[in-house]
Amino acid sequence: RNMCSFYSRYTKSKLPGVLFDWPDGACVGVCPGTGEVVEPDGTTPHLLVACQIQGTVIRDSRLEMVTRIVPRVLTLRGYHRMLGPRDAPGYPGYGGDVTGTQMKVVA
Repeated sequence: RNMCSFYSRYTKSKLPGVLFDWPDGACVGVCPGTGEVVEPDGTTPHLLVACQIQGTVIRDSRLEMVTRIVPRVLTLRGYHRMLGPRDAPGYPGYGGDVTGTQMKVVA
């Protein structure tokens, strides 16, 4: 559910977050690394990541801060763009080609 519509039902509420302009659900399908809309096709590898968004406001001399976690779809190109060039010193990413590989989740 859209956080703006959730909080709009409580306009006189003291709920933290009522005054913030939250992104809508469309932001989930926008890659945070490239800013492009992602259209999952079932064959292209994507990463589902969690992004933290924060809002801060001063109301009646009180500082109110709200943090929310929003899921985002990250493309491999966006992932590499966020990390920088692969040949840069201290590159934190995987150095090989990840196309066609499968990830193994270890708990």
